[in-house]
Amino acid sequence: MLATTRALLLAAPLAIAFAALHGAPADAEAGSRTKTVINFNEIWAEDTDSAKGRVHVEARIPADAAVTAAFDASTPFDISVGFFDFSGVLGDDPAYVPGATSATLTQEALDGSGLVLTAKIRWTDRQVVVRINGVTGADVSNVLADTYSMEDSSPVYDNLDAQLTVGGVSAAWDPLLCVGRVYTWSWRDEDFSIVRMHGRAAY
Repeated sequence: MLATTRALLLAAPLAIAFAALHGAPADAEAGSRTKTVINFNEIWAEDTDSAKGRVHVEARIPADAAVTAAFDASTPFDISVGFFDFSGVLGDDPAYVPGATSATLTQEALDGSGLVLTAKIRWTDRQVVVRINGVTGADVSNVLADTYSMEDSSPVYDNLDAQLTVGGVSAAWDPLLCVGRVYTWSWRDEDFSIVRMHGRAAY
């Protein structure tokens, strides 16, 4: 009964938070107004027995047609946002073919339980767009949220940096302004914490 009650207490705010994360509209309008933009949203939940979260990152950077036309299976991809990072090559997508204008890179959980990260990369002769969704915790690092876990409930503010490279196309953001809120409470001598963070930078 105790375990069930505890799970319900944690699940209710988690469900609301995850819904907010996945229901957030893509920053398409902002991307059209600015030449170079990155944003992220993440949620982290922790109790005595477990800790897990989710992260969404989206970035848009301008590109030259001659550069994106040279993309091939060996073209490197690398992104870092705060403490989160992921890298590979476009050919890591098993469906990649010469002349493609998109690639999907993934990361499997170390315990073999399934995918923990998906990075969708697409490009035109004008821009590169990257969208990433991941399950943070054992295999994927948070951008920032876990550093505030179990702190007193309050708003939080921080500055980080980010960078993205796809072949000859790259951008860096410093500072990346981050805001969020920590929700921490205790029940029957056990502590619970949920951290929600988001950040954006553009130029």
